[in-house]
Formats: sequence, structure tokens, C-alpha cells
Amino acid sequence: SAYGLVASYASKYAFFDTTKGMAFILLPEKVRVVGKTAADGMGGRLGKLGSGLIIAVFISLVSGESSPATMAHVAPYIFIVSSICSVAWAWALINLCRIYRSSSSLARTS
Repeated sequence: SAYGLVASYASKYAFFDTTKGMAFILLPEKVRVVGKTAADGMGGRLGKLGSGLIIAVFISLVSGESSPATMAHVAPYIFIVSSICSVAWAWALINLCRIYRSSSSLARTS
């Protein structure tokens, strides 16, 4: 539905893109540019490939011989996968924050 699409784009631009940029702050300039380019170029394509693959697998698993599955049939499963990915993202963000704080405190003391 349109609401799901809007929520998906809002969360992507509000949370994931910001975090992706933060991951490269402490790297040297040359490595940062190469890393951000690789993440932007390959990350988007791999994300779209992965989401399409997940949806296709769920539709094929849920479909019966007499009744084909629709997105409404697989929505609960996709919600579960999205929830797991969001928890993993939050865990990675917390670890990234710890690493950033320890690196910036080391840089201030030296």
C-alpha cells in the first residue's frame, strides 16, 4: 500500500542513510571516499536484490497449488524479517556509537 511505501522511504532516509554516513567519519579521507562510494553504489543494489529475493521466496512458500499468494498473504512474514533487520541495525548502531566514543576520547587525550 501507499502508506507502507511512505513509511519505508521515511525510515530509510531518516535513519539508515544518516547512520551509513556516520560509519565513515573516523576513517582517513581517501578510505572514506572509497567506502562511501562502494556503500552507496553496491548497498542500494544489493538491498533491492535482497528485498526482491525475500518477497519472491515468501510468495513461493506461501502459495498453494489452488490459490496463489499475494502481498497481503506474505505481509506478516515480511514484517517479521523487517523487525529482525531493524533490531540488527539498532544493535550495530549502538556498537558504532561505542567505537566512535572510544576513538574520539582517544583522539582528544593524545
